[in-house]
Amino acid sequence: MIERKNMMQVISGSKDMLEHFKQVAPFFSFVTEEDLGIFVYDRTELLAYVPSSKINLGLQIGSPVREGTMPDKCMRTGERLVTLITAEKSRTKIPYVSVATPIAEGRLVIGCIITNQTLDTYYKIAQSAQTLQASSEELIASMQSVEKNAQDLEKSAVTLSVLEKSLQSNIKSSAEIVTFVQSLSRQTNLLGINAAIEAARAGEAGRGFSVVANEIRNMARSSSSSVESITDNLNSIQTQISQLSDFSKHVENNIAEQSSQILEIQSAVDALNSIIGNLLEISGSMYRITEMI
Repeated sequence: MIERKNMMQVISGSKDMLEHFKQVAPFFSFVTEEDLGIFVYDRTELLAYVPSSKINLGLQIGSPVREGTMPDKCMRTGERLVTLITAEKSRTKIPYVSVATPIAEGRLVIGCIITNQTLDTYYKIAQSAQTLQASSEELIASMQSVEKNAQDLEKSAVTLSVLEKSLQSNIKSSAEIVTFVQSLSRQTNLLGINAAIEAARAGEAGRGFSVVANEIRNMARSSSSSVESITDNLNSIQTQISQLSDFSKHVENNIAEQSSQILEIQSAVDALNSIIGNLLEISGSMYRITEMI
């Protein structure tokens, strides 16, 4: 029977139980999926030892229990010990966890069972969790950078929109001025024609006035030509403003799409962090380490 005392597992039994463990030790690897090494101790010596396929400590049956060793600590304290042996301290350079469980007859500890198990699965889970965590942090950093760029782009889009409206207003004002100049040019040209007619009627006396009339008409034609050139330029600017408007709308659509994608990525990161938390919890709960060597 296995009892829990102060959260430590103790097997209640007798010397017969030690003998039973000794007899079945060679068969543990057949009835479990784990690659376990098994030790059976009484208070004085090693009764049985079946090494795992990866860790063989080379112990001999009958080896005495030495003071300060794991079986000695387990049987003296009567507590279950879970010791992590790092690769640096392992004789085989393979990290493993060693679990010592005391066997008590009443209040007297009469022996212990120790299992050795490699930490392949433990380290794979822990390393996977750490790798995922690092990837998640990098993804979050990248996403924050993308989000900042999106915010900067949104500010630029707002600036473009303001600039577009300002240009549209200026184009409208310029067009009104051009219209006024066109009207003035037509009136000036008409005035020049009328002046030329009157100069012709006046004959020799109106010859000087005729020169002035011609200059007025030339100025009107020059003004008209300038107005046409200005109108072409304004139309060109208007076309460019329309292109700017289209680009601004395209940027705004991209920002909206990017914002949506950021939210989807954030959701994926949250799910990834949840998985990481579960992996870390699983790796942390696989063994309740009481000592590390």
